[in-house]
Amino acid sequence: MPSPILVRLQTDYDKVRKLVAGSGGTLKLVRTVGTPPTSYVIEYHCPSLVKDSSGNFIQRDHHQVEIILRANYPFEKPSARMLTPVFNPHVFLSNAICLGGVWNPAETLDTLILQIGALLQLDPRVLNANSPANIEANLWTQNNRARLPIGKISFKAPDQEQKRIQWS
Repeated sequence: MPSPILVRLQTDYDKVRKLVAGSGGTLKLVRTVGTPPTSYVIEYHCPSLVKDSSGNFIQRDHHQVEIILRANYPFEKPSARMLTPVFNPHVFLSNAICLGGVWNPAETLDTLILQIGALLQLDPRVLNANSPANIEANLWTQNNRARLPIGKISFKAPDQEQKRIQWS
């Protein structure tokens, strides 16, 4: 009989594969490590901002994120980091993604993947101006609220159930 943690990891993996399969190509599962996986690289096809070497903002339409499920998952939140450049108030200069201060073990990996996708597109529903990881990006989003979100990719087929996006 597999442990409850292994069952949870397998359930999360199954949900991620279903999400990717139903994403219409907007999500790609690039790599996993472990059986069931405890490490994922997810590729997002959605608009986000990057600051070039001249300080100009350009749109980037694909991004890779690494998500690590630590030994105490799901009781401890995953860690996530950008593998591609992004200018975002919730991404530290180290490329670590701030996943908020509160993690509920009932949250699932597929929901986290959707939240990161909304974060990449600067969706106001997930931005928290009171807890920025990148102050410059936070100021930019505050001064450019009328431009947000910069994308409206849901990462799901139109007939899939809409999950509530919430960011602490």
